[in-house]
Amino acid sequence: MTKEGKIILVLVVTAFVGWFVWHTLYRYENDYSSGLPVKHRTARPTNEVQLSTPQGQIKREIPKLFNASEKAAVNFSEALKPAQPLSTTGSDNQEEVSAVKKLKIDINGDQIKEDVIVSRGPGVSDQSLKIEVLKDGKKISTIRGEFGIQSNYKIEDIDNDDKKEIIVWSGVWDPRLPGEDGVTEQTYEGHSAPHRYIVATYKLIRGEYYLWHVYTTKRKYDPMFTWDQKGLPPE
Repeated sequence: MTKEGKIILVLVVTAFVGWFVWHTLYRYENDYSSGLPVKHRTARPTNEVQLSTPQGQIKREIPKLFNASEKAAVNFSEALKPAQPLSTTGSDNQEEVSAVKKLKIDINGDQIKEDVIVSRGPGVSDQSLKIEVLKDGKKISTIRGEFGIQSNYKIEDIDNDDKKEIIVWSGVWDPRLPGEDGVTEQTYEGHSAPHRYIVATYKLIRGEYYLWHVYTTKRKYDPMFTWDQKGLPPE
């Protein structure tokens, strides 16, 4: 290659490198200001996105944060803080909870009241029920309304042994529609109609609750009914 050719080659390479650097920086700035989707953006410093949220959320929110006012940035920072758990009894804290009731009940007749936390999830027919029992601050049992819908409960010594049983009943819903398998408008059972119920009794044995007895009622009860009388709902 001649001397002139080498000079031309150097100039071409230098121009191409300069164009590439300029183009990259131009896209870098515009990507932040335009709010383009992540897949269209160029690389950016990682120290700007080390926030304690899922990675996808971080990448979507960073452009908004750069263009926001200082107040908005503070609010965004507050939103990234983890929510305070409704109970501190283990890994179940991530469940969505709409209502919590905290009780003090002597479950074993030793004149010391244990903590019982009753949590209900969102929804109506599909509302979850969870009962956590703690002794000396340590969770010993978790009981759920897992056999049907629209669960309710009571805590009572039903066999007179000075230990409290936990009774949970859950509705057995018939999903068949009128005209299906002989179901009529009169016998159709909607979510808000009375249901048969599965009644589960949990008994305290060796410091923990165990499933002890289960039956299904023949009688139909209103959704989430209460049973204030002593003993179990009649079959």
